Amino acid sequence: MVIFLGKRGVFLALALFFMLSGCGVDNSTDPVVESSPVEVSPETGAEDGESPSEGEAPQDDGSDDSAADEAPPSDQEPEPSEPEPAEPSEFSQTTMINNIGENVISPNYVAMAEAATSFASATGPLARYCDAIGVSGEAAALAEARSGWQDLMSAVQAIEMHPIGPVAENEGFLRHRIHSYASGPLSPCGIDQTASSVDDPDFEITNRSLNQRGVGAIEYLLYEETLQHRCNAANPVTEGWNDLGETDRKTDRCLAAQLIAEDVAAAATLARDRWSEYLSDFGAESNIGASTQLMTDAFFVLDKLVKDQKLGLPLGINPTCRLITCPDSIESEYSFNSLINVRDNLVAFKSLFSGADGQGFDDFIRSEGFPEVSERMLTNVDNAISIANSLTGTLVEESARITSSAEETACSNAFASPDSANSDYGACRLTGAVKRVTDDSKIDFVTITGTNIPEGAQSDND
Repeated sequence: MVIFLGKRGVFLALALFFMLSGCGVDNSTDPVVESSPVEVSPETGAEDGESPSEGEAPQDDGSDDSAADEAPPSDQEPEPSEPEPAEPSEFSQTTMINNIGENVISPNYVAMAEAATSFASATGPLARYCDAIGVSGEAAALAEARSGWQDLMSAVQAIEMHPIGPVAENEGFLRHRIHSYASGPLSPCGIDQTASSVDDPDFEITNRSLNQRGVGAIEYLLYEETLQHRCNAANPVTEGWNDLGETDRKTDRCLAAQLIAEDVAAAATLARDRWSEYLSDFGAESNIGASTQLMTDAFFVLDKLVKDQKLGLPLGINPTCRLITCPDSIESEYSFNSLINVRDNLVAFKSLFSGADGQGFDDFIRSEGFPEVSERMLTNVDNAISIANSLTGTLVEESARITSSAEETACSNAFASPDSANSDYGACRLTGAVKRVTDDSKIDFVTITGTNIPEGAQSDND
């Protein structure tokens, strides 16, 4: 029995020696594969009946290739089983300004330039209408030309909401060359003089004043149906115009529209190119404060141009209208496109404010700790857009309907309670809905963002 135990002890000692040699204790880099591998637990990696010591990695006995592949080298940290969730990007004023400049304003200019160029081209809808005058397809061609003008006007309404940078230079000359409404009313007589002069080889559209050019002038030439000139009888340029045949007057008006459309396309292309050149300065780190203020100035276009001029004056809500209503201030009165223009303004405002798919002023306000203000402004813009989309009448009709104190009161009530969908004064409701947005701009917005109300917008005319 003693001899047996002694032999067993010798046997165990030899086995232990060879096992340790196979595990690399001698610093060998090539593991020795045992002819009879030791079974390893699939869960712990330890030999059957054993458990690894706390804090000690199980040793590889070299018998299981798959286990060796799965076990990381002892001198490297194991890879996490699942990727860590990405941290939300922090708000940056520089990122916001560059996003708005590159991904909101630049596409607006590109879209306008493309629409203007397409409309004015030799194969565009306006040229096709000119060719169709006096033949059987005239009515369909006119409808197509008007549709093309509406597409162009929609693109123009977007850029009207950010009259900053190059289009604002020289008192907004380039902006008003495209659309002069913000600078004052059209001159129908001047536009009629252009139509009367299209056969004059010395005539240059660039010599005409801005209120005789732009998309508003094209609208007059395509939509005004009387074909009578608006000049006084003694005007030598339009003398004899009313005596011309209908086809001749339509043709000359269409040719005049083509001249103006080409000028608009050139101006729109120039505006696009000059903004592209200006973009690096707009988004430069050293200019972020100034660019943030420029964007604030742009936001107040919704207050002064849209709420006060486009809606408030025609409806008599703006007290600068000294009559019951002031229909002469209506934008796009010939096409009845006025309320569609306002809708497009609101959609463009929301893109500027929210930064579209990137960082915007809504994120700026949230980052300052006022998420409720951000959400309220977005909700109010959406409500105003919804009201604009629901309207079936025209601003011309609603303005003309307000003729007594009773209608004035009804309009005022709709203005004060824009959520009242039962009102027959939808444009008055829309004006009140826009005011909710601009009220926040004048108080909470400028306070939270640390910007200033632009000159001329400090007081409300409502």
